Amino acid sequence: MAANRGTWLRSPAASLMFVVIGVVGLYLVIEHSTHVLAVIPYLVLLACPLMHFLHRGHDGHHDRNGEAATHDKSPGSSRSN
Repeated sequence: MAANRGTWLRSPAASLMFVVIGVVGLYLVIEHSTHVLAVIPYLVLLACPLMHFLHRGHDGHHDRNGEAATHDKSPGSSRSN
């Protein structure tokens, strides 16, 4: 068996990548803050469909048997079980 080498996130290449991304991000915020602030509403609009696409199947509406799951089990609930 191969020895556990650790994750890629702890490698020197990953550290260098995070530093470069940080420096570029800082440069964009300092020198081009007007442009960065103008893009934020569009990023939020793009994030909504992206989150819906990425979270498919994680909604928890069905249990493992395919039956509908009821989340509200309080005694005064209007749902019938």
